[in-house]
Amino acid sequence: MQSEIQKEALSKIQNTTLRNYKSKPLSLSNKTHKIIKAVIKDFPTFLKILTRKEEKNKIYVAVEAGGGMGDMLRCSALVKKLALLYPSMHFDIYANNKILGHFIFGSIERIENIALEYLMPLFSGKYDIVYKCLQITEPAFYNLNNDIIKDLKTVSDTQKDIFDLYYRHKDNAFGLIAEKAANKGQNFMDILGLTAGVKDLSEQDISLDIKEPNPLEGKKYITISTGWNPRDYIKNGIPTKVWPPAYWQEFAAMFKQANPDIEIVQLGQNNAPIIKDVNNYFVGKLSLDKSSAILNGSFLHIDCDGGLVHIARVLGVKTVVLFGPSNGRYVGYKENINLFSPFCGNCWHTMPGWNKKCALGYGAAKCMESINPKIVLECVLSVLCGTSLKI
Repeated sequence: MQSEIQKEALSKIQNTTLRNYKSKPLSLSNKTHKIIKAVIKDFPTFLKILTRKEEKNKIYVAVEAGGGMGDMLRCSALVKKLALLYPSMHFDIYANNKILGHFIFGSIERIENIALEYLMPLFSGKYDIVYKCLQITEPAFYNLNNDIIKDLKTVSDTQKDIFDLYYRHKDNAFGLIAEKAANKGQNFMDILGLTAGVKDLSEQDISLDIKEPNPLEGKKYITISTGWNPRDYIKNGIPTKVWPPAYWQEFAAMFKQANPDIEIVQLGQNNAPIIKDVNNYFVGKLSLDKSSAILNGSFLHIDCDGGLVHIARVLGVKTVVLFGPSNGRYVGYKENINLFSPFCGNCWHTMPGWNKKCALGYGAAKCMESINPKIVLECVLSVLCGTSLKI
């Protein structure tokens, strides 16, 4: 005999997927299939949220942290700021990767659950606020009898022009939004906060609790990451926002010739190409916690627009960042050395497949190919000359 909790759990799943079962009894929609898989894989968290007894004096907030590591890190700034401003808020984080979710959000106060993202449609009615964070924050404010929520909505409503662009063009609007905001002197964090109803959001609101020791402690080294992301996988070719592997090789060879006593350490995910002349390769071998510990000991990081740039910023490690398709005025940090393509750029999120195919029709991204390794080397040496590292 089923318990009341089991009955309610089954009802939740059935109600969400009922239309799909009726129209296609033997073939679930892709989204429905992912919801069922998430329930099975993350059943303890599913059950915990399902059976939670809400308290009247608490504001319950669901946050869907979408995108990659950099997007999630910036989303964590929003959650942390809300937690500091409003002690009555309690949060459930929905992420596509729970390990990454715990690493990024784990140290923030009043996080009650970190769950798989496809569980959120089952529970959206349980919250006072639902935030979907990616390039902007898409909010749903439900309990407008609460003055805090009412105030957040008032600020969020000032971004009507941003929402209009987004609802008209969806993901392809982000390039337009970036250019519009950058022209007004605003950056990614400004828009992420304002669309959520929060003013003055900053990367300074991000914090990470790194527990792993640095295995390279005491060594002199710089770090590099080629910026490859598994989501941008291309069978034949390279993603548009990464620097060609041959350019990385040329840079590494020139750097080693100029600075034989300084090691080069390569970090990154397991689909990244291995660069020769690197002293230590940790591509796809380390946890994010340990990679962050190594990054924290680096004199300088060199990268394209990717997740480790954001971790480096949180840790206070200066980075030389190579920008092509991404709008560096919008997503770049002023504390870094941001190098822009002299040929073209800013096609980020302006067309489907922008991250896999050059918008101008070139075989490879012309913007990234136009960034000369010698220019990058000059910038790196210039930065290192200003540190305590002797070169």
